[in-house]
Amino acid sequence: MARTKRIPLAGVLSLGCSKNLVDTEYLVGGLGAGGWGLVPDREHADLLLINTCAFIGPAVEESHEAIAAAVAWKGKRAGRLLVVAGCMVNRFADELATRYPALDLLLAPKQIPRLGEWLALQPPRPKRLGSPGRAFLPSGTLDRSLTTGPWAYLKISDGCSNCCHYCLIPSIRGPHASRSRAAVLDEARALIDAGVRELNLVGQDITRFGEGRRGGGLAALVRAVASLPGDFRIRLLYLHPERIDEEIIGLFAETPKLCAYLDIPIQHASGRVLEGMNRRSTRPELEKLFPTLRRRIPGVALRTTVMVGYPGEGKREFAELLAFLRAHPFENLGAFVFSPQPGTKAATLPGAAPAEEAEARYHAVMTLQAELASDLWSSRIGKTTEALLLGPEPGRTTIWSARTPWQAPEVDGRIRVRGRGEVGSWAAVRVTAAGAYDLEGKII
Repeated sequence: MARTKRIPLAGVLSLGCSKNLVDTEYLVGGLGAGGWGLVPDREHADLLLINTCAFIGPAVEESHEAIAAAVAWKGKRAGRLLVVAGCMVNRFADELATRYPALDLLLAPKQIPRLGEWLALQPPRPKRLGSPGRAFLPSGTLDRSLTTGPWAYLKISDGCSNCCHYCLIPSIRGPHASRSRAAVLDEARALIDAGVRELNLVGQDITRFGEGRRGGGLAALVRAVASLPGDFRIRLLYLHPERIDEEIIGLFAETPKLCAYLDIPIQHASGRVLEGMNRRSTRPELEKLFPTLRRRIPGVALRTTVMVGYPGEGKREFAELLAFLRAHPFENLGAFVFSPQPGTKAATLPGAAPAEEAEARYHAVMTLQAELASDLWSSRIGKTTEALLLGPEPGRTTIWSARTPWQAPEVDGRIRVRGRGEVGSWAAVRVTAAGAYDLEGKII
């Protein structure tokens, strides 16, 4: 009797941001198309793929730790393959090849479609696939394996042309580049047909979508996606405040499928610090923008990101940031400490806050945010909204983990709701309790 050929198994580790997760899902799709199965326990895997992040120092350290552990994993059994992909390859390819000679492939983001080609080769396989390039704009012909259940990220662009002085994205991912509108719509249709009920549009700066292409910008794209049939919602993530215009604001009144939510990283609120960051939005412009959004988009939930400890941020500038947050509070906020990255202008600037002081400022921001968010969320108690039912709590059938339109995946809180429903459906709920991050509610 002929023996059945064993299916090769792969383990996958995705590090970094939402855009990286999309890339990982394409990598997993490529593995599946090549006849590979997935296994959660790497000890049973024949291949380990790590999609890395290199945005800031802690992300680089995490990537190195993951690669070192994978090298040790590979050494435990002959024949194992180790693939390192993502931003670390664009930034440190030569260093990685020297530091980790056991690596079998260094795969840059733009080379993701070539993973299957490499796997089909007979050993010895090359450790690189030519020039790495920069941005990865998926085509409609690539396989993608979803990992997020009833919601998904829909990547509409890659790279960034803002050139903030602290940021490496332009050098890692290249200048901003948009996918074609047709490619985005094709993927949106496929995701909706696969049961996705929330499309989160992502890119390093989605307000630039369509630059250099025909077919209109972000607003035209949102209208086109919203016109597709199906019971789904659309969320906009990563909008640069400088380019939020009247057309984008007007989308919310005319597009019922669009979540009343905006993620607008401001980075700081001191004019001096913003100028030092090469952020072109001024404090007066920010002070005008957020009240406008509150007034024009009923019930909108706002998210932002701020950085503390940047060169030039003294006590006065930090006080300006706190005062701005008090005057214009956000339902959701992320903060991080300035991390000088070699190759950026910010790394050469004097006047960064000492580490201990920067850490204290970070905690001050997050303490204030908890107070402000608690007040904002408490004001929503008794209000009705809808929630995407992600799944019941273990051992329960009528208590659900869910998210409202006010809460983005992974970075924001959730709502715990009681009642009967179905996984992946949007249910009408009433908010019954609120904390600084999470809500409670009841299906009505």
